[in-house]
Amino acid sequence: MAVKRAGPVAMVAVTGLLDAASWGAWFAGGLSVADAAGAYLLTNTAMSVTLTAFGALVLAHRPRHRIGLLFVAFGACYTVSVACLGLLSGVFALSPGWERAVDLVGITVWIPAPVVCLPLILQFFPDGRPLSPRWRPLAVATLALTLLVPAVTLRPGGDAGEPTADHGPLLPAAVGRVAAALVPVFVAAAALVLLGSLVALGLRARRSGGAERLQVMWLLWAVVLFVVLNLQRIVTTDGPVLFLLTLPLVPAAARWRSCATSSTTSG
Repeated sequence: MAVKRAGPVAMVAVTGLLDAASWGAWFAGGLSVADAAGAYLLTNTAMSVTLTAFGALVLAHRPRHRIGLLFVAFGACYTVSVACLGLLSGVFALSPGWERAVDLVGITVWIPAPVVCLPLILQFFPDGRPLSPRWRPLAVATLALTLLVPAVTLRPGGDAGEPTADHGPLLPAAVGRVAAALVPVFVAAAALVLLGSLVALGLRARRSGGAERLQVMWLLWAVVLFVVLNLQRIVTTDGPVLFLLTLPLVPAAARWRSCATSSTTSG
């Protein structure tokens, strides 16, 4: 049992150390908690800790369970983003090239978390499988969104489309134009995937019963609350930063018990 739980414990420990080091660098750079809130360090840290901890808890009881793996991946996206913010705090002497590279990673790496990991969790919760075989194409479409993620930051006006410290563009203008054309496709596809995932979760709640139905309903309401409060951000990519703190309600609502006791694990 101790060996089985060593991996999940290590995941939480590494996440905690990276987050703590990033906050230490943030304060050492003369930045404040208010700065952290505005730069997403506060919200991303909350998501990093809660999502990773929940995933690790599931994996400690059910190794390789898809729900646990997805929550760990969910949290890891935000952990890397937090680490990038720590590197950009001003404490480290980064060259302009490295600073741009870290910034680009930081503003890109978190995107698969709500766009890919969250819908897959909704589709697979709580037993780690799609609602039925006919729902598998939705999972494939969700994974395919990963290929379009770079378009969000490679488009003109995104970080990669801005001049670097040497006043030259990071990428050719043609690449930026292609990325810009893909952004509406990405947004529409992501919205449809999220909607389909919510429908799948709602149908699962309808078809289940007892404790499982109650648990699925808790997760459904938590995600709906997150979407409603952050609808402005989802539509315009901007909105009240602190509303993002509703995302940790997802693992809180999911609770680990059903995932830990489920008889089905990923293959």
